[in-house]
Amino acid sequence: MKDLASPVYHWTPQKIRVHMFFSYLAYMFLALLYNRIRTWITTVSLISVMDILDQIRIVYAVRGSRTVKRINARAPEGIVVAEKMKLLDLENLSVPTPSLREMTDNLSEYNILNKIV
Repeated sequence: MKDLASPVYHWTPQKIRVHMFFSYLAYMFLALLYNRIRTWITTVSLISVMDILDQIRIVYAVRGSRTVKRINARAPEGIVVAEKMKLLDLENLSVPTPSLREMTDNLSEYNILNKIV
């Protein structure tokens, strides 16, 4: 995971502004998550929020037309956050799985576009 303060490797003013905008947006999103998680876990810090979220994994396994969803959390804090943010309810959502024909049609369109370009 990237550090909170990493150097900017952009040279044009427009790219620097865009980089700063996305950095600020990411920081604000992290601060919102921190404020929400702090109500559930009082010992959390802004830095530890990233570590807690990094430990939560949402796994989708596709077998034919069947999709199996599973949420893994390697630490007790991750389990608390997953439960409170209702990430465990994601296991009940249905994810549309494309058929083999749809996947091959998309692949053939992609190959044709690559040959043209």
